[in-house]
Amino acid sequence: MAIAITRVMGSRMVPARQLLQDFIKRNALTLTSVGHELGVTYVAVRNWLIGHTRPNAEQRVKIAMFTDGAIPAHLWRTSSEQVEIDAIKPFRTPNPAACIRDCSQPKHYHERPFETTTDKCGFDTPLTEPQG
Repeated sequence: MAIAITRVMGSRMVPARQLLQDFIKRNALTLTSVGHELGVTYVAVRNWLIGHTRPNAEQRVKIAMFTDGAIPAHLWRTSSEQVEIDAIKPFRTPNPAACIRDCSQPKHYHERPFETTTDKCGFDTPLTEPQG
């Protein structure tokens, strides 16, 4: 059986923790039966409920599936984890209309080895002739 090893920082109540506790009470489950369904010990479930640890990523998905989505995996995140996730910017394909280079010249190539065709626009790398 796997053991949850994700530590909780501080004593802040993670929303999922309370939801799991409510789910267990509402459905008259034991920590042992929940642990068995999730592939962990009752001690791991108890540690999640009292805030000593949090389930790892795989266990969070299992909890979401076991509770039929009542406890989504993302609710186990701490506020600092959410801040880091929110800081990620999605990749955007370069806008050809914003290109400041003369991309109409067929001999212009990017220095990047995987881009050996005409300039794709929007990159800051200098254009060079292909090697060889």
